[in-house]
Amino acid sequence: TVTAAGSEGFRSPLNEYGFTSPPPARGSVAAAATTATSSASASASRSGRSEPVQTPAPIRTAAPVETPAAASGTFSPTEPDAEVVEHLGQNLDEVSISTGSASASAAASALVAGDYYGFGHDGSYRPYHDALLRFLRARSDLDVKSTLLDEEAELDRQDAAAAAAAVTATGTATAAAGTAMQEYQQEESGTITRQRTRLANDAQTSELSLLSALSVAAASRRTLSFDDSSSASTTDINNTTAAAAAAAAARPSSNRSSGDDQATNNARNESNVWLLLRSLRTLGVHGLLYDSSPTHLAGQRTAASQRVYDVAKAGVDSPPAEVVENYLEGRIRDERDDDNNDDDDNDDADVVPMIVARRVELLKWAEECMAQRVGPVPASQIGGSGISAAVSYLGKPLGGAAAGTGPGSGAAASSSFGFGGGADAGASSPRAVMDDPSDLALLQACLVRLKAGPSQWSAALDLCRSSGQPWRAASLAGGLPYGRITPETSDDADLGEEKKEEGPVEFGNPDRALWKRTAWAMSRAIAGSASSPAASKASELEGAIYALLSDDTETGLANPSLRSWEDGLLIHLRSMVGRYVDEVLAAHNDVRRTVGVRYPYRGTEHGPYEREQLTSTSSIATLHEADIFRALGASPYKQVRDEASDPFRAAIAAFVTGSHEASAFVTRTANDASASSHSMLRFITHLAIYLDFAVPGFLPSLGDMASNGDDDGLPVREYYLLRYIELLTSDRGLWHLAALYTSLLPQPMLVDVFSQFLTCVHDDGFRRRVLRQMRDFFDDGVDLVVLRKTVRMMIFEGGEDRFGYPFLNLIRGGKQKKFGHRAARLDEMLSPSDICKMHSVRWLCYVPEHAPDALVCANLLLRELILKSKTDVVGDGEETDPALHCARVFLTRFLPSDTVKNASRQAAVEVEGAGKDQEGVLTVDEVEDASAEYGALEAYVDARVAYDRWRSVITSVSPECATPGASMASGSVEARIANKMRARSMASGSVETRIANKMERRNFIHQKRRIGLQVSDAANEARAKLMAVLTYEGGWLANPGIVSQESVVDEDEQTTRVQEMAGLRTSCLPCTVFLLHKVLHGTAEWMEVFLEDAERAYGEEGESMLSEIFGDRDVAAGPGYLYRSCLDIAKTVASDEFNLQESFNREHMQQFVGLMAEANVNLLRSTQEIPR
Repeated sequence: TVTAAGSEGFRSPLNEYGFTSPPPARGSVAAAATTATSSASASASRSGRSEPVQTPAPIRTAAPVETPAAASGTFSPTEPDAEVVEHLGQNLDEVSISTGSASASAAASALVAGDYYGFGHDGSYRPYHDALLRFLRARSDLDVKSTLLDEEAELDRQDAAAAAAAVTATGTATAAAGTAMQEYQQEESGTITRQRTRLANDAQTSELSLLSALSVAAASRRTLSFDDSSSASTTDINNTTAAAAAAAAARPSSNRSSGDDQATNNARNESNVWLLLRSLRTLGVHGLLYDSSPTHLAGQRTAASQRVYDVAKAGVDSPPAEVVENYLEGRIRDERDDDNNDDDDNDDADVVPMIVARRVELLKWAEECMAQRVGPVPASQIGGSGISAAVSYLGKPLGGAAAGTGPGSGAAASSSFGFGGGADAGASSPRAVMDDPSDLALLQACLVRLKAGPSQWSAALDLCRSSGQPWRAASLAGGLPYGRITPETSDDADLGEEKKEEGPVEFGNPDRALWKRTAWAMSRAIAGSASSPAASKASELEGAIYALLSDDTETGLANPSLRSWEDGLLIHLRSMVGRYVDEVLAAHNDVRRTVGVRYPYRGTEHGPYEREQLTSTSSIATLHEADIFRALGASPYKQVRDEASDPFRAAIAAFVTGSHEASAFVTRTANDASASSHSMLRFITHLAIYLDFAVPGFLPSLGDMASNGDDDGLPVREYYLLRYIELLTSDRGLWHLAALYTSLLPQPMLVDVFSQFLTCVHDDGFRRRVLRQMRDFFDDGVDLVVLRKTVRMMIFEGGEDRFGYPFLNLIRGGKQKKFGHRAARLDEMLSPSDICKMHSVRWLCYVPEHAPDALVCANLLLRELILKSKTDVVGDGEETDPALHCARVFLTRFLPSDTVKNASRQAAVEVEGAGKDQEGVLTVDEVEDASAEYGALEAYVDARVAYDRWRSVITSVSPECATPGASMASGSVEARIANKMRARSMASGSVETRIANKMERRNFIHQKRRIGLQVSDAANEARAKLMAVLTYEGGWLANPGIVSQESVVDEDEQTTRVQEMAGLRTSCLPCTVFLLHKVLHGTAEWMEVFLEDAERAYGEEGESMLSEIFGDRDVAAGPGYLYRSCLDIAKTVASDEFNLQESFNREHMQQFVGLMAEANVNLLRSTQEIPR
């Protein structure tokens, strides 16, 4: 069962840095979205400059992580993904773990099956991750190239300096030559400069690719309830059944709720933000983060006005369309303009002021966003008999108010304004009633395509012509400036050879000023009659079209068909750019009227209309972008005000306004409740990442947000990264995305955050996957630093898991079968915390470079377990000592058997490769100390296990066998008579009797040998392993080493290690001595009963049976030998070689002396002689 994310035990990364933020809860899974794979593309096209965005390189596969040697048991060398699927019971054909995508049915099946990691519902997160990964790799490649270029430039400077020194030494250089050589030393060569320019262009290309990919990721993501819900209203994944997930994925758009529509709108609005950033970035960094200070704005307006007259004067003989193009599409500076550099812009007539270029780009962006809503038009069925198709087309949301929902939208509604419904309309009624559904569809299509830009507007005019209304196309196309196309230089493939021979092709309207004033008047007249009962939807749409064409901002904002936030922004941007066009054309005609007094130029006769239009739009000349959004926020219409409060539209407003507002938005959103939405948090995080790369140092810090009062505060990017990583790590289905974002944090923060996350990752297959990501994304060596802290956190803090991982599965399988039911019964004593601690060391067993640290952490855990084991009273062994059993399980089933060998080999390899101990890794001496410590601890555990096995054997095996005379007391009169009669019968009896007696004796010896060898082997094994602890080379844990400040191990941990090793000697060595005495003494007593049973059965012959039973084994000497061995323990304890006596306190020594006295008495009793 998948448990809820964010339990009480979770520690948020933000809490570590002075913030109080609960982990964002995960919402319910509605469906698993299929990730759309697409290549980002963008272009920055200007006059004389074209920068196509190259398709980014595919994501390269992370370096493989080696599978550790199969340890004593549970290390499966299977592939990670296959292992994950094996754990989950899933099929790779159903769930694609490597791509993070799945079908709705696969996601539903995963929910039913209890998919632990929840792979398949990352469809709205993975495209962002992949886009950022491609960008980071492209930037990394560019950094490498830049470094190589710097080295090459430095070599050129050194060569130039050497050449200058040689020339000076020979004295053959003139003063001029020396000066030229000095200049060469200061300036880079042309090749280097061109390469730097190419790298700068490539860097901009990578940024544009990222922004394009993020826009595609936002626009293409599916509606997932867990994706766009806030943390306060999310639902746990367990509450979503498979049927609900599949139904949500298959639900048609027409049946979706308002929440689904809101999620779709959020996706579209976010996509528009990324498109905006991409468009502005094509203008350079200054275009992206525009200086909106009053001084700079005043200088830009002056430069724009001056350029109007410069372009008009220079193009007096050029057609108006060419003049407008020269004004709007000139060269753009790609650096931040200083206030003192405005005069330079004025002197350079080819440079378009940034304020003009930016507004033109903003208009293109707005039209591109509107073009996304353009749907298919039944062009062949509009008009005539295609009413049914037109009516169905009216129901499509193409922008503005839906058809049939505006005021006066009844079928009988009419209007006194607008052109007639057909081409044959009478001249007496040019504005006939517009109540035909096909005409409504046509007008709505024209309005939508007008908002979508020139290319779509051309399609709308073609639609009018194909619908039988060419007069409408002619009336709406009058706003295009007059111009000429020379066929010889035209790129239009539609122009045939015959047309090219006819001469220049004219286009546009030479009487544009008159047409525009007429359109203005018509829009005002239609708006004035909007309150009339006779007003129709058609007149409303027609009024909106003419308001846009005439740049009538006031009328357009009041039109019900343009009553949205996006429409309001588009109206203002069209008016701003239209104002520039009007100024240029008016200035151009003024110059022409001055020059062409005698022979007037065509179209210069409408001066009064030009001045009237400029007067009507005078307020636009001083309008700033900030004024636009203030007006939209204070709109009299509730819909516009509500839309203005949307966080994504707020982002658009901030970046359109200027750099100060953009910085304020990013900072303000940190405290905004809207950031609790998963989609908003994802957006603002990637925005902060991009801005930090594009303009380093632009984002401020959040010093006032930190609860610890730190003046420096937390950088904005790090704050959002912490929150986003917190979101990813709170949902198992998103875990595989966390490494990339964590790699962007500073290293100390990275180590803290990712090590905390890794304490919840337990599956071996997924661990390998995360480790590959760490080695691919993190700097060299950082993965080891993270794992060091992760393992220690899991060992020290108990390793509690908040996701319900089935830890008991880690100790089930082959090893249990080997040890039988007793092992299964013992394993039940292990808690999930104990298993988690043991499993944590495996983090360091996947790659050879980590083997030395695996050894150190294994010792750390073994010391903790042995210190918890019982030493004062050793009762029933592992049954009453869970810590001892845990240590045995760790050594036999979790830690690879070749850990020590791998650690020593790796330490030798590192020293051999570097010639000395490397920084950041364990030294050879430290590895040798850890190996010796591990050997000592392993020897003690083996000794305790051997003692436990001996105790189990000697308590379960009886020393007596059922034989004739067994019921008689040994040495009694009856026993002696029975033995004499048996001997007489064997000597004088029949052959059958003698054979029977021999077979009886043989069976008796066989039974005695079986039980005797069983006890003897267990005793010898326990004795040997206990003595191995007492006689360990150099003393058991006698050389803890010294605390070093240069070690990678923390000083506190080193100090604790020394103290723990001393404590282990004090508690374990006396215990080992007493256990050894118990083995020898208990075996001797068992052997006494064993011999008595043989003597009882066969008299004096019973003693001679020992050699037949045990052969040349030591126990064949009888119990006396074992009692004498008990006394020999005193020699080992007293030896200075092992320093065992130092571990005995007063009570231990008194107990030991008493045991030696008892052994001496037993020896005298068994041998009737005084020992030497």
